[in-house]
Amino acid sequence: MLHLIEVGHLDEDTASDLVRGLGQTTARLADWQVNSLAGHLERQGVIDVADGLAMSTLDTFADHLEELMPDLEALLVYVWRRALATAVTRAATTGAESADGTEAGVMSVGFADMVGYTRLSRRLPEADLARLVQRFEAVSADVVAACGGRLVKTVGDEVLFTTTTAEQAADIALRLHATHAEDDSVPEVRVGLATGQVLSRMGDVFGTTVNLASRLTAMAKPGGTLVDAETRAH
Repeated sequence: MLHLIEVGHLDEDTASDLVRGLGQTTARLADWQVNSLAGHLERQGVIDVADGLAMSTLDTFADHLEELMPDLEALLVYVWRRALATAVTRAATTGAESADGTEAGVMSVGFADMVGYTRLSRRLPEADLARLVQRFEAVSADVVAACGGRLVKTVGDEVLFTTTTAEQAADIALRLHATHAEDDSVPEVRVGLATGQVLSRMGDVFGTTVNLASRLTAMAKPGGTLVDAETRAH
């Protein structure tokens, strides 16, 4: 990174932004991969992670991880390149970028959450709750991607997504309801959609449109979708 600054390809502020983003996203990715691999090895009876990765199992875990490293590294680069190309295309179609790196453009924003999650979290064993959240997030991510949307983030019982059109957002909402309804273990889902000016920075979105979509989700009936006037107009 210092070389890129020295030759003039980046200034210090941009380099800091890139390093910060890389650190945050790769830290989460590493946690995700460790948890997934540990769960796999535990199901195979190779290790026992009931008390975490104890020293007695750490060597075994590290050996398996080392075997996967070449393929994981190649996959990481491939997925990053595809994601980078998609991000460039999205930036070109949704709006302009300001001097501080914040993009502004019109898009549709959707929140979807599981009804009664707080109550469930009090009575379900931790392992069952983790599996429920994992299923909800995985299925929601697949639906959003299949409909051409972008999954911005997941927060336990809630997912946030964006689309370039209101029609895409409505399609995602309908498919989320239909797909999750096929799984009796997942509670009913409620969705809120809003369309308007959205600010995007460092992979996240914010602004009045995002806030409105969040409020509409809280007001939506179980199994239903509540939309704002701009989304309904489309």
